[in-house]
Amino acid sequence: MSTIYWLGGTTDHTTDANYGSNWSGGSVPATGDSVHIDGRTGDDSGTGYKYAITWDNFVTYPDLDLFYVHSTYDGDLATSSDPLEFYLTDGNFIFEGTGTCYYKCSAGVSSSGDCQLLINNSSSGSLYIYSLYNSSSYTNLFEEIRSISGTLTIADDTAIAEIANIGTTSIIIAGTGCGLVQGSYYSGRANNYDSNRANMVTKIIQKAGTFTYDSNLSFYNGNPSCGDPLEEVFEIYGGTFNWGTEGNEVEDIMDAGLVRIFGGTFNWRVSCNDGSSGKSFIYQFEIYSGGILDASLSVGSDGDKQIGNGDGSISQIFTGGIARFNNGNSNISVESSSSIVNYGGSIVIPDAANLTF
Repeated sequence: MSTIYWLGGTTDHTTDANYGSNWSGGSVPATGDSVHIDGRTGDDSGTGYKYAITWDNFVTYPDLDLFYVHSTYDGDLATSSDPLEFYLTDGNFIFEGTGTCYYKCSAGVSSSGDCQLLINNSSSGSLYIYSLYNSSSYTNLFEEIRSISGTLTIADDTAIAEIANIGTTSIIIAGTGCGLVQGSYYSGRANNYDSNRANMVTKIIQKAGTFTYDSNLSFYNGNPSCGDPLEEVFEIYGGTFNWGTEGNEVEDIMDAGLVRIFGGTFNWRVSCNDGSSGKSFIYQFEIYSGGILDASLSVGSDGDKQIGNGDGSISQIFTGGIARFNNGNSNISVESSSSIVNYGGSIVIPDAANLTF
């Protein structure tokens, strides 16, 4: 268990992470190591930046204590086809670099391994993350993600337990299937999973910045129909959260559990218009002063949307809160056993609309 840092620049192996001479101490990262990528890296005269890191020759999948890309490093780390691959069962991945980084949480073929905490805090860099596996047999889970600054792009089907967007300059873009931990592998493990919620992202917190999310916001044991109290899976305190993107029309159902909006804007842009009877659900919402739930945008307006799902849920709008359902397509409804109670907020419905109760 050593603390090592990236040097790079060895003749004929200038960027090869699997070449010991490119690392302080002369050995490549191994299980238990703390790895620093910082200003001690050599300067690459060919690029004008610090020596990049390539990972395609790396043959092991260490369980690191720390992988820290400092703000003093401006090189690139790995590529989309050959990303960094390791895991951090009890460790942290911190990205503050100003280049581009690709990281896949991986313990190798037919193995499960987690990343305990990933922090994205780059002034101008871009971080791309993946899970090697997200299946009933093997899962590589990001137990917690915090994005403070910079751009974080999350690949389709990446397993995430909890994610927080907390910086005004943070941008998160998440693909389809993100946050959904498949199967029952993590029952009783990370973040207080239990057997009934093994397939559920436990919480998404939006405090600032912009977050675009193309996936379900909640699942209950793989089934969005449930009569039990809804898990608190989404909180927005500021910034903009875009649920759904233009062209996302491949899902039969996309659903959110309890959405609490304390400030900022939640844009309901999902369109489950895939040629079947697809529909987007928010089971229950609470909108407080300064919070906006906006389903009036043109993006996703052609998709049917429903509030409630047969569980008798009561959504609430408080003074200063706003709910906009004026998309003009007469396709937003409230399920018959559910209701919306307005405590001095604003519900915007145009004369031509047909919001059914």
